[in-house]
Amino acid sequence: HGTLVCLRCAGRHRTLGVQVSRIKSLTMDAWEPPHVVGMLLSGNHQVKTFLRRQRVPVPELKIEELYPRARAAEVYREELRKQVSLEMDKGDRGVACVLDQVPPLPASPTAHHKQPPGCTAQVS
Repeated sequence: HGTLVCLRCAGRHRTLGVQVSRIKSLTMDAWEPPHVVGMLLSGNHQVKTFLRRQRVPVPELKIEELYPRARAAEVYREELRKQVSLEMDKGDRGVACVLDQVPPLPASPTAHHKQPPGCTAQVS
Protein backbone atom coordinates (compact mmCIF):
# COMPACT_ATOMS: atom_id res chain seq x y z
CA HIS A 1 0.00 0.00 0.00
CA GLY A 2 2.99 2.31 0.17
CA THR A 3 2.63 3.26 3.82
CA LEU A 4 5.00 3.61 6.76
CA VAL A 5 4.32 1.72 9.97
CA CYS A 6 6.12 1.60 13.31
CA LEU A 7 8.19 -1.38 14.38
CA ARG A 8 5.39 -2.79 16.57
CA CYS A 9 2.84 -2.59 13.74
CA ALA A 10 5.38 -4.04 11.29
CA GLY A 11 5.61 -7.11 13.53
CA ARG A 12 1.82 -7.44 13.56
CA HIS A 13 1.72 -7.14 9.77
CA ARG A 14 4.41 -9.81 9.41
CA THR A 15 2.23 -12.26 11.36
CA LEU A 16 -0.39 -11.99 8.59
CA GLY A 17 2.02 -13.57 6.11
CA VAL A 18 3.50 -12.24 2.86
CA GLN A 19 0.42 -13.32 0.90
CA VAL A 20 -1.49 -10.62 2.83
CA SER A 21 1.00 -7.94 3.88
CA ARG A 22 4.59 -7.26 2.85
CA ILE A 23 6.84 -5.28 5.15
CA LYS A 24 10.22 -3.77 4.27
CA SER A 25 12.67 -2.14 6.62
CA LEU A 26 13.74 1.34 5.57
CA THR A 27 17.31 0.59 6.57
CA MET A 28 17.84 -3.18 6.43
CA ASP A 29 16.07 -4.27 3.23
CA ALA A 30 16.94 -3.67 -0.41
CA TRP A 31 14.55 -1.31 -2.19
CA GLU A 32 14.00 -1.79 -5.91
CA PRO A 33 12.82 1.21 -7.98
CA PRO A 34 9.17 0.00 -8.13
CA HIS A 35 9.05 -0.12 -4.30
CA VAL A 36 10.33 3.45 -4.07
CA VAL A 37 7.81 4.59 -6.70
CA GLY A 38 5.01 2.96 -4.71
CA MET A 39 6.03 4.87 -1.60
CA LEU A 40 6.25 8.14 -3.55
CA LEU A 41 2.83 7.67 -5.15
CA SER A 42 1.03 6.51 -2.03
CA GLY A 43 1.36 7.21 1.67
CA ASN A 44 -0.45 6.79 4.94
CA HIS A 45 -2.80 9.73 4.40
CA GLN A 46 -3.80 8.61 0.90
CA VAL A 47 -4.56 5.06 2.03
CA LYS A 48 -6.59 6.17 5.06
CA THR A 49 -8.54 8.69 2.97
CA PHE A 50 -9.31 6.06 0.33
CA LEU A 51 -10.46 3.49 2.91
CA ARG A 52 -12.66 6.05 4.67
CA ARG A 53 -14.29 6.96 1.34
CA GLN A 54 -15.01 3.26 0.91
CA ARG A 55 -16.61 3.25 4.39
CA VAL A 56 -13.98 0.96 5.89
CA PRO A 57 -13.87 1.71 9.65
CA VAL A 58 -10.07 2.04 9.74
CA PRO A 59 -9.50 3.12 13.38
CA GLU A 60 -11.99 0.60 14.75
CA LEU A 61 -10.60 -2.46 12.98
CA LYS A 62 -7.51 -4.35 14.04
CA ILE A 63 -5.22 -5.18 11.12
CA GLU A 64 -6.03 -8.87 11.59
CA GLU A 65 -9.68 -7.97 10.82
CA LEU A 66 -9.02 -5.30 8.22
CA TYR A 67 -7.24 -7.34 5.56
CA PRO A 68 -9.61 -10.31 5.34
CA ARG A 69 -12.68 -8.03 5.26
CA ALA A 70 -11.56 -5.08 3.18
CA ARG A 71 -11.90 -5.61 -0.54
CA ALA A 72 -11.17 -1.88 -0.74
CA ALA A 73 -7.59 -2.55 0.38
CA GLU A 74 -7.17 -4.96 -2.55
CA VAL A 75 -8.62 -2.40 -4.96
CA TYR A 76 -6.22 0.25 -3.67
CA ARG A 77 -3.24 -2.11 -4.00
CA GLU A 78 -4.24 -3.08 -7.57
CA GLU A 79 -4.61 0.57 -8.58
CA LEU A 80 -1.27 1.45 -7.00
CA ARG A 81 0.39 -1.37 -8.96
CA LYS A 82 -1.02 0.10 -12.19
CA GLN A 83 0.24 3.58 -11.30
CA VAL A 84 3.68 2.22 -10.39
CA SER A 85 3.84 0.39 -13.73
CA LEU A 86 2.94 3.60 -15.59
CA GLU A 87 5.64 5.54 -13.75
CA MET A 88 8.25 2.84 -14.39
CA ASP A 89 7.32 2.88 -18.11
CA LYS A 90 7.86 6.66 -18.15
CA GLY A 91 11.31 6.21 -16.66
CA ASP A 92 12.13 3.49 -19.21
CA ARG A 93 11.17 5.88 -22.03
CA GLY A 94 13.26 8.71 -20.56
CA VAL A 95 10.19 10.76 -19.64
CA ALA A 96 10.14 12.54 -16.27
CA CYS A 97 8.72 10.32 -13.51
CA VAL A 98 8.47 10.39 -9.71
CA LEU A 99 11.84 8.65 -9.34
CA ASP A 100 13.41 11.88 -10.59
CA GLN A 101 12.47 13.37 -7.19
CA VAL A 102 14.71 10.92 -5.30
CA PRO A 103 18.22 12.18 -4.52
CA PRO A 104 21.06 9.86 -5.50
CA LEU A 105 22.36 7.48 -2.87
CA PRO A 106 25.84 7.99 -1.43
CA ALA A 107 28.64 6.11 -3.19
CA SER A 108 29.10 3.79 -0.22
CA PRO A 109 27.09 2.93 2.89
CA THR A 110 29.81 4.50 5.04
CA ALA A 111 29.73 7.86 3.22
CA HIS A 112 27.31 9.34 5.78
CA HIS A 113 28.23 7.08 8.69
CA LYS A 114 30.97 8.32 10.97
CA GLN A 115 31.91 5.87 13.69
CA PRO A 116 32.27 7.31 17.18
CA PRO A 117 35.76 7.22 18.72
CA GLY A 118 36.60 3.76 20.02
CA CYS A 119 33.90 2.02 17.93
CA THR A 120 35.20 -1.07 16.13
CA ALA A 121 31.93 -2.15 14.50
CA GLN A 122 32.15 -3.03 10.82
CA VAL A 123 29.64 -1.46 8.44
CA SER A 124 28.80 -3.75 5.56
